[in-house]
Amino acid sequence: MKSLIITILLLSGILVLWSCKTQKKEVEKTANITTTSDRPLIEGKWHLVRSMDNYNKTWAAQTESEMYVSLKAGGIYSEKDKWNPLCSGTYRVIAKEKLIVNKECNKVALSYIIKEVTEDKLVLAIQGRHGDVLKEYERVK
Repeated sequence: MKSLIITILLLSGILVLWSCKTQKKEVEKTANITTTSDRPLIEGKWHLVRSMDNYNKTWAAQTESEMYVSLKAGGIYSEKDKWNPLCSGTYRVIAKEKLIVNKECNKVALSYIIKEVTEDKLVLAIQGRHGDVLKEYERVK
């Protein structure tokens, strides 16, 4: 009887440890989207390099694009392209998967889904007329 109770307790302990380890891996996977050890990974200056909409379903290089987006500490946002003057505003990341940008220049709030963030690449999705529009940015070094 004692050995049965000890076996049940031992198996219960192993199950608890295994579930905690699995949960930790999921948290690490999510956390890796927006953070490094010293600063949020999404912060920095980004250059738009290509985009894709759901209508054409092909990536289009933005060779003429001079679109730059800057995401600074404290939620400070700015963007500039060759046709428009600087537009500033604020941003915030929600649940490590959504980027909300409030632009002061045209008083609009945009909601992006963060598809991918690495040291060198940022991919955002925004709802367009025919579905999601994907925008891929490269980090400016």
